[in-house]
Amino acid sequence: MVRVEASPGQTVNYCASNSAALFAPDGSLQHFFRKHFLFGTDEKWASAGIEFGSIHIQNLANVCVAICMDLNPFQFRTPFDYCELASFCFQRDVNLLVMPMAWLLPKHQEPRVDSSPSLSTINYWAMRCLPFFNPQTASTQPSSSATAVGDAAVGDAEVGDAAVGDANPLSSKMRYLAATNRVGTEVKPTFAGSSWVLQMKVGQRRLLHDSLGIKKEACLVVTLPP
Repeated sequence: MVRVEASPGQTVNYCASNSAALFAPDGSLQHFFRKHFLFGTDEKWASAGIEFGSIHIQNLANVCVAICMDLNPFQFRTPFDYCELASFCFQRDVNLLVMPMAWLLPKHQEPRVDSSPSLSTINYWAMRCLPFFNPQTASTQPSSSATAVGDAAVGDAEVGDAAVGDANPLSSKMRYLAATNRVGTEVKPTFAGSSWVLQMKVGQRRLLHDSLGIKKEACLVVTLPP
C-alpha cells in the first residue's frame, strides 16, 4: 500500500507500508490495517502504522487485523509480558484477531520438517495472547515504547492453562485468534506454516479448533460459534 502525506503547498511524499486489506463479502473495502511493529527487513522500505487498529463488523464482531511482527515485543526490546497487541485487543474489546504472517520455523525444527504443525510456534503465539485469557496481565504501556512454553495437541485440543479471571465484564467473552502463516522456503529460511484457529476465554483452557502442518498449503475452514 502507498500512502500519500501532504499539506497544502507542500511536496507530496509517497510512503509505503506493510498492510492488510479487509474486504466485505460483497467485495467492498472495509479497512486497511498497517503493520505497527516493523521487522528488520520492513524497516528498509516501509513506514510503520501509527498504532494497532480494530473495526466493528456488523453481525460479526470487533475485528483486529495485525501482521506477523505485531505479535512480538516492540523491536524485541520491550518486556515480554507487555503483550502489546493482545493488550490492545482486550482494551478495545476485540472478539477476533486475524494475523497474516510470514513467520519462520525455529532452526532446531528445520532438519525434521514433516506434515505436523510446529507446536513450539503455536504455543509461542498462544503465549503472546495472554491478556485474552488473563486480563490482569493486559499492559497499559504505550505499544511503541522501548525501554517460554509447553507442547500442544492438534485438532479440538487444549493448549496450556488459563488463569482465573476477574470481575471485568469483558472477561466473560469468547475471543479467537486466526493465524494464517506462509509455508515453504525462500533462499534459506523455512516458514513455519501451522496456520490455526484458537479459542480463548477467561477461566477456561485455550481450545485449538484446527491447524495445518508446517508444509501444508491449503485453505483452512473453521466454523466458529455465533
